[in-house]
Amino acid sequence: MSNPSEPRSGARRHFLAALLTWLALAASQPGLLPGWGAGLLALVALAPWARVCSRGGGGARVWLAEWAAAAVGLALLWAWMMRLLPWLIVPFATIPALWIVCGGIFLRRLARGWPLALAVPAAWFLAEFLRWVLPAPLSFGWWRLGSFLHDLDWLAGSSRVWGTWGLTWIAAAFAGWLADLSGGGHRARARLGVHALGLGPLLLGLVLGAAVPAPATKPGPRLLLVQPGITQEIKVYSADPFRDLYLDAVRLTREGLAGADGAVDLVCWGETMLPFTLDEGGAYEAWGDGARPPDYSGKSLEAVDFRLAAGSIEALVGGALFGREGALDALRGYWRGRLAAAGVATPLLPPGTAFLSGVDTWVAHRGTIRRRNAAALWDREGRLAGVAAKSHLVPAAEAPGFWTEIGPLLRLMRAVGGYVPDFVAAERTGVLSLAGGERTWRFGASICYDNAFDDPFAAPAGDVDLHLVLSNEAWYEDSLEMDHMVAFTRLAAISSGRSVVRATNSGISGVMDPRGRFTGVVERGGERKMVRGTSLIAVPVPAEGRPRTVWVRTFRWQPWAWAGLALLCLVSGPRGRAGNRPREEG
Repeated sequence: MSNPSEPRSGARRHFLAALLTWLALAASQPGLLPGWGAGLLALVALAPWARVCSRGGGGARVWLAEWAAAAVGLALLWAWMMRLLPWLIVPFATIPALWIVCGGIFLRRLARGWPLALAVPAAWFLAEFLRWVLPAPLSFGWWRLGSFLHDLDWLAGSSRVWGTWGLTWIAAAFAGWLADLSGGGHRARARLGVHALGLGPLLLGLVLGAAVPAPATKPGPRLLLVQPGITQEIKVYSADPFRDLYLDAVRLTREGLAGADGAVDLVCWGETMLPFTLDEGGAYEAWGDGARPPDYSGKSLEAVDFRLAAGSIEALVGGALFGREGALDALRGYWRGRLAAAGVATPLLPPGTAFLSGVDTWVAHRGTIRRRNAAALWDREGRLAGVAAKSHLVPAAEAPGFWTEIGPLLRLMRAVGGYVPDFVAAERTGVLSLAGGERTWRFGASICYDNAFDDPFAAPAGDVDLHLVLSNEAWYEDSLEMDHMVAFTRLAAISSGRSVVRATNSGISGVMDPRGRFTGVVERGGERKMVRGTSLIAVPVPAEGRPRTVWVRTFRWQPWAWAGLALLCLVSGPRGRAGNRPREEG
């Protein structure tokens, strides 16, 4: 006779085991534990989920229990959002957690015939792949299990071959192997195949990390990173952006240049630090043909807006920074007076120094005038040399969607962020050229959220000497969000075989070399977050040519290959073999 309490107790066991896994993952996130400690914990984190949630037949109670545990864990990973939009934690935790429930369903199906050393990585990969590739509001990517291994130098080097996805498989397979050992009986513990499936990826990762070294490097361009340490309130709500953004950055740049030892090839300001909008080219002409901003943006544009923005940028960049003749006379000398009153001597930049800054741009897009979050480069002569825009928009904050049709949501976004999401993404990561002496360096330019993805670093890697990320992370003050971004940067540098420069408004700014190590960072008193300062750093670039790592050559199809392998295991698993798990009602 069945016990009516069994389904409830089975769901409780699933919840507690899954919760233990998610607590371990939350503790593994960058910034909480020393790097090696967090990475080792991440290697074993899935073991409780693997051991318990592979059993039973599922059912509504089990699904709800696993969903609740995943939602709690994801909320802990998104806890840095409490600094800005606490309510966002609810959808960002509960919706992606649905795909983790799918992982449990996959796991129970796979565990009927495969050892957990294979069933766990296959199930977890499929769930994580779904959670990663589905767009908002269906999901939210941000992190992957392999990201937590970023600080294990002896293992992270293998990402030059298989990227972050390969690290995900390693961690899940090792945890599945531990679960096999703890609950598979003597025969499962002794079976050679179980050890090969569980330990094989880890051992292969160790071998690849040692056998496939980072490309040899030599000193490249010397970059002055300018980090004003401003708060988001100043960034968004300043009554005088010229004073609080531009002049503050100018003064800090002057201090950095005064202390520079030798030539500076490029001065880097952070995301949208120029307080004016730049016409990328064609927006004004489109406006003349009748194009306007979308209705939901609540914005209007007149010809004078284009003229004022162009004149201001000419004065404040071409004139104040480069001292180009006639540039400071723009707008009838208005900016000359303000600069003189602020004690700004021109030109600010020494001869031979280029300038890069984040800036909003106007772009013509499908009959409307839209904005882009971009990086603009001015060459050593003060001429605009190129613009590269963000390719991955932040859900809701930048990317328009169904919420643009909901008045209360639009008003809330405007109140919090100072604007509504009317941005348009670039189709691909832009590549800009920096001339310095007898050498020209090419770099991929990304913005903020791009840092969490693979393609901004892998796609242009064969054509660039380095990557550069402009970012504004003051939204979340000195929270773990900054540590997350550094983890993404480290794996991007390792897997692409290129140095990655982070130039941020408030931290963490620095240069990560192709081995995943900071060669320089902006800090004050040992602090790197929300501090004011500069750092002059020579960026390591490939010693010869522009070699491509295995990951760069294969990144477009590798994740699909891993997912295909996992799906093949799911649909073709053997039946009735020693890998079976005892059933329990749930």
